[in-house]
Amino acid sequence: MEETAGVADRAVVRPDYQALILATGGLLSPAECVALAEAAATATGPALEVGNYTGLSTLVLNHALPASAPLITVDTHEWRDTARAFLDHVRRYGHQALRSVQQPYQAFLQDYTGPPFHFVFYDGPHCPTECETFWRLLTPHLAPEAQVLVDDADWASMAQLGERLAQAGFVDRTGRPLVRHAIAYTTGDPQVDLDLGKRHPDTFTLARWTRP
Repeated sequence: MEETAGVADRAVVRPDYQALILATGGLLSPAECVALAEAAATATGPALEVGNYTGLSTLVLNHALPASAPLITVDTHEWRDTARAFLDHVRRYGHQALRSVQQPYQAFLQDYTGPPFHFVFYDGPHCPTECETFWRLLTPHLAPEAQVLVDDADWASMAQLGERLAQAGFVDRTGRPLVRHAIAYTTGDPQVDLDLGKRHPDTFTLARWTRP
């Protein structure tokens, strides 16, 4: 499924990230929203997001990316069946139109024939095999001056992507330690515990890679 969503006539106003996190149920901390927006604001061409969940990161990008950097966001929405919530949040809180693709990123990248991406945000599957596949399929579509941001970069299973970026000449420009917080209790569901810990104001697991 492909859909264009957004409202092009809204003024560009930096969102209240804390309010946006609560409204969407998204899994970026306020500090990560700020860092993602600051990086996106420097994009010089088309942008790609892989993994959008309920739309928090998409909305951060939608407000921060320049008009010259149109956004394509890709997600199967099989995890927790979030497609309807995602589209509702983008329509409600979005600033400008974007292209939303509901399909596996593998199929999208294999069929993609558009201009190269200058900005990429990856929050897709976290296992090493998926990271390897993503990098292999993405490489032909990267602009020379592209920057790549990776969420949950503190996960050992995401190290494969960092290694491939380094081998391709990218430099880690994250600029601050990666810190993940745990909640002081347990809900009995490890995934819910992880989600709640992610909301901590000082959580920061977002790595930024650029070429020198």
